[in-house]
Amino acid sequence: MTLDSYTSGKAMHVDVAAIEREITRLWKDAAEPGSEETAPVMRACLLNLLVVTGPEGSSPDLARTLATVVQARPCRILLLQIDAALPSGSLDAWISAHCIVPRNGERQVCCEQITVRSSADAAVHLPSLASALAASDLPILLWVPRWPPPDPEALLRLAGISGRVIVDSIGMTPAELAATGSRHASMGDLNWDRLLPFQWAVARAFDSHLLRPLASEIRGVATTGGDGSETASVLFTGWLRSVLSIGQTGSERDDLRALPAFR
Repeated sequence: MTLDSYTSGKAMHVDVAAIEREITRLWKDAAEPGSEETAPVMRACLLNLLVVTGPEGSSPDLARTLATVVQARPCRILLLQIDAALPSGSLDAWISAHCIVPRNGERQVCCEQITVRSSADAAVHLPSLASALAASDLPILLWVPRWPPPDPEALLRLAGISGRVIVDSIGMTPAELAATGSRHASMGDLNWDRLLPFQWAVARAFDSHLLRPLASEIRGVATTGGDGSETASVLFTGWLRSVLSIGQTGSERDDLRALPAFR
């Protein structure tokens, strides 16, 4: 594979044992002086992003999302796809790059993506492989785009090497979210972020000094929503209970503006 093909985003099939060697070779080529027409290439990496998916990991939507992520937070992406339809023992890998097109002679900034496709029985090797491929001395974030995960046991072991786990609880029951959160010290939920506009709307409702005393009179909250909103309802009512400090004295109540971070 040529450097131009790599920086254009084309995926290169590599032997699993040769992943790091091939990436090193490509970046070494990128460091060599090129022609005047060739923009210099700069490798950028602030963190490791592990993405665990099923067969849907090859979808264009996910590819676009990852391309957007690296523009905001340059990182090494390890896309781990577990597909039960693959032959037993399958473990294949591809390397590619996400590059930001330079302007006015600026350096071309690129981040590498390692894609590993595994059969269900070979998924047991993914945690150790991810640990070996993660850029050293950089944070590791684990993202599960869709729930349930294709292999809960592999996910648990991957979470063990990650500093933060990111899920979307819109596909989870409250019990699943609670069980997942109890195992990890740091956790993020995209569903929680969707609730912020509702939280601010409630907070603004009590901005007036005439209405603020009414907050202490709230004794119950009922929420309604469409399909998949059960967990969102639990998160929202839990937040409201915490900021109102229901069951505590007025002097112990938190300000409605003190939105707690999801943990």
